[in-house]
Amino acid sequence: MTPMCERFPLTEGWSATGVPAGAVNEPRALDRQTGTWEAAPVPGTVAETFRGLPADAIDGRDWWYRVTFALSPIADGERLTLCLDGLATLADVWFNGVHVLTSRSMFRAHRVDIRELARTENDLAIRFSSLHALLSRRRPRPRWRTRLVEHQGLRFVRTSLLGRMPGWSARHPAVGPWRPVAIERWRPPRLRERRIATVVSETSARVDVAITLDVDAMAHAEIKGAVALCGVQAACGWAPLGAETLVGTATIEVPRPARWWPHTHGAQPLHRLSATLTTGSSTQGMTLDLGHVGLRSLTVDRADEGFALRVNDVDVFCRGACWTPLHPVSLRATEAEYRAALEAARDAGMNMVRIAGPTVYEDDAFFDVCDELGILVWQDFMFASLDYPVDDGELRAEIEAESRQELLRWQGRPSLAVLCGGSELEQQPAMLGAPPEVWARPPIAELLARPCAELLGEVPFWPSTPHGGVFPFSLDAGTAHYYGVGAYLRGLDDLRRSAVRFATECLAVAQVPEDPPTKAGRRVSAAAIGDAAWKAAVPRDAGAGWDFDDVRDHYLARLYGIDPLRCRYEDPQRYLELSRTVPGELMTAAFSEWRRSRSMCRGGLVWFLQDLEPGAGWGIRDAWGRPKAAYFYLRRVLAPVTVVVTDEGLNGLDAHVVNERDEPLEAELALALHDFAGARARGAGTCLTIAARGCTTLRLDTLLPGFTDLTHAYRFGPAGHDVAVVSLRRAGGSMIAEAWHFPGPRLAPLRPEVGLGGRCERLSPGESIIHLETRDFAQAVTLTSDEFEPADSYFHMPPASRRGVTLRAREPGRPGTVVLRSLNSRAAVRIGVD
Repeated sequence: MTPMCERFPLTEGWSATGVPAGAVNEPRALDRQTGTWEAAPVPGTVAETFRGLPADAIDGRDWWYRVTFALSPIADGERLTLCLDGLATLADVWFNGVHVLTSRSMFRAHRVDIRELARTENDLAIRFSSLHALLSRRRPRPRWRTRLVEHQGLRFVRTSLLGRMPGWSARHPAVGPWRPVAIERWRPPRLRERRIATVVSETSARVDVAITLDVDAMAHAEIKGAVALCGVQAACGWAPLGAETLVGTATIEVPRPARWWPHTHGAQPLHRLSATLTTGSSTQGMTLDLGHVGLRSLTVDRADEGFALRVNDVDVFCRGACWTPLHPVSLRATEAEYRAALEAARDAGMNMVRIAGPTVYEDDAFFDVCDELGILVWQDFMFASLDYPVDDGELRAEIEAESRQELLRWQGRPSLAVLCGGSELEQQPAMLGAPPEVWARPPIAELLARPCAELLGEVPFWPSTPHGGVFPFSLDAGTAHYYGVGAYLRGLDDLRRSAVRFATECLAVAQVPEDPPTKAGRRVSAAAIGDAAWKAAVPRDAGAGWDFDDVRDHYLARLYGIDPLRCRYEDPQRYLELSRTVPGELMTAAFSEWRRSRSMCRGGLVWFLQDLEPGAGWGIRDAWGRPKAAYFYLRRVLAPVTVVVTDEGLNGLDAHVVNERDEPLEAELALALHDFAGARARGAGTCLTIAARGCTTLRLDTLLPGFTDLTHAYRFGPAGHDVAVVSLRRAGGSMIAEAWHFPGPRLAPLRPEVGLGGRCERLSPGESIIHLETRDFAQAVTLTSDEFEPADSYFHMPPASRRGVTLRAREPGRPGTVVLRSLNSRAAVRIGVD
């Protein structure tokens, strides 16, 4: 056999223009238009090419893209296919003046046979029709109306809600060829589709494989083949599926497989799956790469109406964040960009990300990196907050094709943990007062459940999120969107009172981004607080008289006893510094509560991982991927081996030592009590053995000789200390983690200086370490630099303590400066790095 399949991306030479809706119905009429043609990136979007256009202008016009390109002559037996991987959203395609495709979904990939139309010089034109023209048609009314979008008619259209949800994301809706356009030249046999199903236990794994081939009719009966995985090979059985299509099936049995785990719990072995084909008596075959496979089992434990994910029969506390497109205008990212963002999530102790229904499906490269890094993916289908009319025949057909396409693409992915019908498909109507027969088991979820069971039955399916309680937004059953601490301004005690079982969204607060230091070592504000540019980037709920800046200000006052309004106009720099730490304090409190040994919560995903636009957005990383303060708080409380503390009121202070690794941990736990100036200190310690994948709880006052009111619950006079620090060290070795508790004020008094300083040591051209020390307690110590990225920041330092922090050079070998600050000191300390 001499198979061949070459793909030629069409990325160069594209131009685009906009015309009034319906003004141009075929490419040859474009020459009569007087509009301006602009060079356009493909893949790309209209918003990317025509920067600054308002959303109404993008959705209100027709947009034409065109390109000319050359093709060499087609040889005998050679096939030619036009590949259109994603067209947003209402698209018509002409190849050499012939209309070859109508697409009505941005989530569908299309393949068009163009062999009979191809010439030496070729012209490709794509029209993206006005979405407003479609939305203006009279349609049946929905059973309920959401306030999250402006046009209820979007429920009939398979497009992303990004850019079409006021207050939620910037107004740049997806229009254009957002996924690659390419030409494929190929000869049969060619792999058209592959299906993989796994059943995995500790002692064995069964992998069922089905491959569909496009074949030459003459060789239809001559093909033989086998598939191989983990050194085990199994012969294929073949069956025809049409004159030029063949399906081969095989089952591979793997004894005692090396199983895939989330990175918090184990290793991530990936096994290459391949097929070898021969024809007739030929001894020369071809090998098909069928991708990698990870062997693991997944189940959902619904005990006591909860939701707990079990991987390889082990309960996993799932934590992380909701994913957003790294570039929300172009909607594309490189493998390197995916890797950088997901490595940052992994390094913060996150083992799950959720792709939410209002966004877009991510590329294969995203899943490749998740598989490699051991990050679980909660995958919503792209449905959110609308009453989707699945009885509409055209829409139903699009949904069925879309779901099948994505499910086939995800097969064999060990990172794929949950398939979900969509976001707030039940919560929206339930909160609007609709009866249960309207919102319970939404029709779209029923439609999606069938292909999920057929094509990816080993991955749990969840109808919608939130889901599972008396009302879908109930917190003590199933999955929840938890904003008690957050939008609903509840106190920290609500974290326990609400009895959250699994939060697929939580803890949304407008998070102030970092600003680099000036050359003088002084920090500058990201924008004038409260001006139009600042407030435009602050998320808000549609129709609400408040935004998420207001939410953060509420907790700033509650946590620190500071009047945010007065602080903002009297000392805006101080206001920014305090505001940065507030989300981190809230998230530390939440995950400390949820990770304690007696908690029934089995997961929490912060809303968002990364901002959709510059400013004080929901993300724990800004729009350029730089960490905000909350990122550093989370990496301590989410670590697979860590200690957290919880205030048990009159019962005292508890420490919970978590060990998710598969080996027992021998450790030393120490308690130290200080005042803010460091004048007094009292401490005690003990040795612990924490079981593999276990959690040990210790009542800390039992470490001290006699009663000490660690939480200042009894209030017999003033508190005996300002801060309690619990440290966890390896037996006789290095620090693993620290946890802090403030029985009184959370904010130490602001002083001229606290004795904070340090020196830098160059380890290599790309890496240095800064050795820090402080005389007094230093709160929320930050490290900022133009030239270096610190591995840690926003940590507390006990009085008379030392700490080392690694610095990564942005330009290896370049000297620079690191600026040290603490929240309770007015002094900024500049440390040079040669």
